[in-house]
Amino acid sequence: MTIATSKIVGLDLNIQKTKNNYMGKGKLRNKDCECGSGLKGKKCCELILKLSIREIMDRHLNVYDGLVEKIKSNNKSKAILSIQRNNENMLTLEKKFHNLRSKEENLYAYEPKISKVPLKDVQAEFVEHQEVFFQGIYSTISSFVNVINLIAPAKFKQDLSISSIKKFLNQLNQKLPGLSNEIKEIEKARDFRAKYVDHIQQNPIHDWATTSWFDEKGMHSTVIYFIRIKDKDKYNVFFPGVKNLNPYTKDFKPNFECEEYYVPPYYRSVFVSMKKIINTTIQKISSEDNKIYSR
Repeated sequence: MTIATSKIVGLDLNIQKTKNNYMGKGKLRNKDCECGSGLKGKKCCELILKLSIREIMDRHLNVYDGLVEKIKSNNKSKAILSIQRNNENMLTLEKKFHNLRSKEENLYAYEPKISKVPLKDVQAEFVEHQEVFFQGIYSTISSFVNVINLIAPAKFKQDLSISSIKKFLNQLNQKLPGLSNEIKEIEKARDFRAKYVDHIQQNPIHDWATTSWFDEKGMHSTVIYFIRIKDKDKYNVFFPGVKNLNPYTKDFKPNFECEEYYVPPYYRSVFVSMKKIINTTIQKISSEDNKIYSR
């Protein structure tokens, strides 16, 4: 057992670490993880799904320390502040995730005969928290890009753009093709945030509806943004609530009339994708930088 003391402010110090903290329990295998991190043994992608943001941050304490030590003195403070900001954004994002999940549960469990709150209020809370969550995704990936720019070895970051998140994600996909599905999810999240949350004045005004459904993984809810048929229900506020309608199936169609519609990426998938991208990228950087990361 070793004791890791980190210079990165904002995290618990003297965190005890064992090999199981990094690799998880179970028999080790010699096959590399499919995500491209270079780690052997228990698949890190399977492990990361079960970790909280703080657990992911704890895994990287010694990695960050090692990388910061190799930075020129005039840039060390920038690197440490950048890591702090990214850690703060990740912790805030996790809070937003759990808040949104609570609103999702309220929406799915809503019973008009029992609840004293109108359905439209429950829906509005869910929509608001979902949009806040996707803003958090953007903030987190933006601060992570800055971290990579400051601490990653030159060989790793030389082809990565820091001026555009879209370019950064595309270029990262070239380096870590095992994360192509996760990077696509984050790109969808970035696009949704840009068009439907942050720069809505540049796009047609959309109404929204909520839908909930249940499958083998449990209950789910999401939002359907749509443009209503011109002049139809022009002056009515539209708060349709639908159950047992999964908008992520191939044959999905809204059960109401509209000219066009858009379904954002499911927030749970986006959250997991974000965790995997950050975890795998840091592991890859450390494995290329004299194998600092404990295996």
